[in-house]
Amino acid sequence: MEKSNFADSLKAIFVCSFDTRLGNVLEWQYPREVNLDKIEFKALASCLHLTQYDLVYFNHNGMFGLAAFKTLVINDSKERNVRMKSVGLISKSYESLKEFYNFLAHQVKVQLDNPGVYVHLESFWSNKIINENEFLILKYNKLDIISNEQSKNLLSLLFDKRLRLFKDLDVRTEFNEKIYLKCALFYGPSLFIIWKYLLLNKRIMIYSQPPVINLCLRLMCLFEMLKCDVFDFKLFDPKPYFYVSVVDIDQLSEESSYIACTTEKIFESKQNLFDLYIDNSEILCVNSNNRKQSLKPNSLDKKRSDTLIDLLMNSNEQDQQVFLNFFKDLNSKIFNQLEETQSMQNQNENKNLLTDQLIRKMDLDPSDDRDFLNSLIRLHNFTIKFF
Repeated sequence: MEKSNFADSLKAIFVCSFDTRLGNVLEWQYPREVNLDKIEFKALASCLHLTQYDLVYFNHNGMFGLAAFKTLVINDSKERNVRMKSVGLISKSYESLKEFYNFLAHQVKVQLDNPGVYVHLESFWSNKIINENEFLILKYNKLDIISNEQSKNLLSLLFDKRLRLFKDLDVRTEFNEKIYLKCALFYGPSLFIIWKYLLLNKRIMIYSQPPVINLCLRLMCLFEMLKCDVFDFKLFDPKPYFYVSVVDIDQLSEESSYIACTTEKIFESKQNLFDLYIDNSEILCVNSNNRKQSLKPNSLDKKRSDTLIDLLMNSNEQDQQVFLNFFKDLNSKIFNQLEETQSMQNQNENKNLLTDQLIRKMDLDPSDDRDFLNSLIRLHNFTIKFF
């Protein structure tokens, strides 16, 4: 039987917990041969003790993880009267992991109530056989066929003897509601400073306190700004790391381009690791003297921000599609014009230079965006001369 893409992309399932003697520990995993070294420092993100429930996206050995975290107050001094656990999945694709929000949210509750019992997780892993037309779940030697009408709830299944659906929680709706509009409102005109740094393949670190899921979803929105429809042109995307901790410092130091988020304030002092540092919504860049300086959006950035927010608030389309179309159009204007100008300049070396008029056609400011455009030209090996 042919598996669906999101089931086939799963590589591991795991449970992490906080031990009062050992700290963060990887409690259980399957399959055992998958390397999950130090994953407990991502699935149990720093400062999660400040919240009762959270979701964390992260990068692990070139793959992506999603973990649901939850705390439970208990009457046990050995555990300091609180139990903290995360249940997570590793996948080749971060896009598919959102399908498992509800499943992970419920399973972390199961683990808190029944520590050390992994039968539900083992059943899930053994029976993730999914077909395009029907979902087959094999449990206790019994085959149940779930119809297409129920398919949306498949990943909310609790694999127990009753094989019942739980409907008391819809985490996907809670966290995914209008995330692109929320992102545009949160950053305002500064969103377009981040956009420029992404196009320049810079290293971007985003800091905030929990909930971590808000950080991760904003990062996901920011990464979408790199979409481009230019024929035969590919943007060299920065790597989306999602949540990072101090255990990732060595790996980040080797990257020339990435976007990541953290709840660990120590990263602010590691200025050799990033080019742009975002403290909540405050945008700071590292200059040539390795000092941070505040970046201010220009008048055109403010105009673009107003236009984007208006589109997101009033369009009948899904906000993700509105957001994607907006940045695809913006990116395509820039790169189409650069390619056209390059082609014309190749034909006549002394003509068709990049004039202020052509820069305005790209929806850029000839003065305020000049340094950005010059850096973009050099990055992609254009030989265009400014007028």
